[in-house]
Amino acid sequence: MRENIEYFLTRMTLFMKENEKMYFLVQVSFDGRKLHGVQEVAGFNTLSSVIRVAFNQKFPLSEVSIMRSSRLDKGVSARELYLQLIVNNDSFAYSSIEIENWLIAFTASEHSIKFLSVVKTQKFHLLALTKQKTYRYFFTDQYTTDPFVVFVKEILNQDLIDWAIQEFIGEHHFKSFSIRDKSEEKDLRKIIHAELLTGDFDLSPLSDQLLRNVWCFEVTGVGFMRGQVRMMMGALLKLCSGQITKDDFQNALKGNNPVNQKVGFKVPAEGLILWETILEEVEN
Repeated sequence: MRENIEYFLTRMTLFMKENEKMYFLVQVSFDGRKLHGVQEVAGFNTLSSVIRVAFNQKFPLSEVSIMRSSRLDKGVSARELYLQLIVNNDSFAYSSIEIENWLIAFTASEHSIKFLSVVKTQKFHLLALTKQKTYRYFFTDQYTTDPFVVFVKEILNQDLIDWAIQEFIGEHHFKSFSIRDKSEEKDLRKIIHAELLTGDFDLSPLSDQLLRNVWCFEVTGVGFMRGQVRMMMGALLKLCSGQITKDDFQNALKGNNPVNQKVGFKVPAEGLILWETILEEVEN
């Protein structure tokens, strides 16, 4: 009898501890130009730290852990990124509805942080459910004051850029198109789609700004190395300026370059926007 009671109490304790945690899937957009990236960095404002500080002020008896579908560099913005918020609601200090309603209403105007949707879910692994991501890099060869658009001094050769972008598509080595210098890191990445676009672009819900008559390098992939999209853009500009050849470009994609020999360079962060993130279905 005593063993049965102890077993029951143990099971109840585990059940209670598990149910102290609440899981939320949050779709977010934000202006990253004044943020030091997404994940927490001691001493800097990041997307995660801004949200965590605001949460702690509202719910001081709870703790929140924040997972993200993408790691973005300092200065990079997102039109659509997903966060997993794990709330440790110790002793059930606050109701699930109270926390969910606060999340739905949350904004941080200084960084244009907007929660586009908030869904309470079962426990899940966000990175494992992230299927693909699309980035857009906005640039122009004309003087501009538009936010999110970078002026480039290179003379743009559209035919050469179109050729190079098609070379990106498929599974290739990207060690020469990233800022990582670790020789042991796997650098094979799959690019599903890449395209050079031009014209006007609506940035909503990130911003009500309409970008007019600009270039856009769009790329969709399963996963990206650190700095990869900015370095890919840099390689396109180096091709246009004659700093690298088509052979250099193709050899890099085949993985024939040494790790520390880069064919690209890291273009400014403010032109890069995480445009879309596609997830597997998450159980509510």
